[in-house]
Amino acid sequence: MPKSILGNEYSNHGVSYKQSSSKRVCITISKQTKLLEEEYKNILGTSSNRSQIYSNYLKTLINKLKNGVE
Repeated sequence: MPKSILGNEYSNHGVSYKQSSSKRVCITISKQTKLLEEEYKNILGTSSNRSQIYSNYLKTLINKLKNGVE
């Protein structure tokens, strides 16, 4: 995609896209995972941010693996 003269945006046939530090992906969520998300939401009393939950879990898992736990 050619870089737009407007700065941090790219254009493709007249449509502009801002650069982002995230990447949109499509995954299939199992029913069990969806039920766990609902339980998490009910405990916290607020909607969950799936990306943030996943990121935090990976950070925790990586730290445990580095420390020889798990």
